[in-house]
Amino acid sequence: MDSLIMKSLFFLFITFITMNSALAQNDMVLVISDTSYASLLEKELEVYKNDLESEGWNVNFLFKDKKYYSYSEFHKELVLQHSIQKMKGVVLIGNFPYEDDHLISCSECTFANSFFFSIKPDFWVSRIDPSLVTNLDNVALLKNYFKRNHEYRKSNYYWNNHINAISSIESYHDTINYYIHALYSLGSYLPNVVYSTDDFWKAVNESNATITEINVHGNRDLISVNNQIIKAEEILYNSHSKSRFIDLYSCYGGFPDKNNIASAFLFSPFSRVLAVSARSDLASINSQVHAHYVNSMNVVIGESFIKNYSWANHALPYYNGRILLGDGTLKLKK
Repeated sequence: MDSLIMKSLFFLFITFITMNSALAQNDMVLVISDTSYASLLEKELEVYKNDLESEGWNVNFLFKDKKYYSYSEFHKELVLQHSIQKMKGVVLIGNFPYEDDHLISCSECTFANSFFFSIKPDFWVSRIDPSLVTNLDNVALLKNYFKRNHEYRKSNYYWNNHINAISSIESYHDTINYYIHALYSLGSYLPNVVYSTDDFWKAVNESNATITEINVHGNRDLISVNNQIIKAEEILYNSHSKSRFIDLYSCYGGFPDKNNIASAFLFSPFSRVLAVSARSDLASINSQVHAHYVNSMNVVIGESFIKNYSWANHALPYYNGRILLGDGTLKLKK
């Protein structure tokens, strides 16, 4: 009898370990960083790892000093790592080759399959890359970013502050299921048209909404509000956004080049922005800023980014690719 009980307990133990291992795999996040940051950001990365693990992530760091000369070459590395680790997502710290990050590993992504099945990439990719900001200390930008990242995860100040906010622009009263431009309004929808750069900065900086959605004309290093120009450097110093997340819908706003618009919003030392979803191709837009307030939500940014992935659209000649800058492990939460 004792032997039977011991065997049963043994199998229960093995089952428990197996289930925990499966759960850990399901919550795996791979952080790939430039090797130089291992020492330069040792304290920040240790805090970041502890924060992730406290939220239930199984974290693996991979430090790289190898130079990748093409996205195709780097993509092979990501696919290899996914075959080994089955990670849900990848956070890149530093400069790694870019391509529209919709085109990441997708084992079932074929043009035919996309018409009959719900095709999603195998994992999401987010990028924390200060090299896209010109003439500033990359390490200082990263230290500031991870400081804000930790404060967001550990402090209730922001949320207590914004819950009582009054918005005449737009309110979301239920859970938003994803974070990209195609946000579905579950409440009223009233666009906030901006007619000048003054209007623009007032709309961006005075709102403390969870998500600020920005629809403006522009190119790789500037945005245009009714033909009034705002350059990336101005964004870096003028953005005091209280929103943690920005959805940037402008032509080439996410194009990975120096003076990148999306990165200027992300790394502004005076803002609270921690993630920016941005177009890296053409878009047809107006001069509008929308504030999205949320009262109930617990959605991982990276997972929401690929939830609405449509491979068929991106297989067509003139797709509008998007990249996710910042930390994809963050949650939209109350």
